[in-house]
Amino acid sequence: MVFEDAGAGVEAALAAGMKCVGVGSPGQLGKANFIVKQTADFDFNLLTE
Repeated sequence: MVFEDAGAGVEAALAAGMKCVGVGSPGQLGKANFIVKQTADFDFNLLTE
């Protein structure tokens, strides 16, 4: 799992077959598996859904 705040980083993580949490703007990080405003907002229970 990767936490990433840049569009290029999201794309690289997905290309590597990793799950990606985008941290920041949904418009910039829309391809991420999950998107949060800040890392503290991520809930690991999302992984089991």
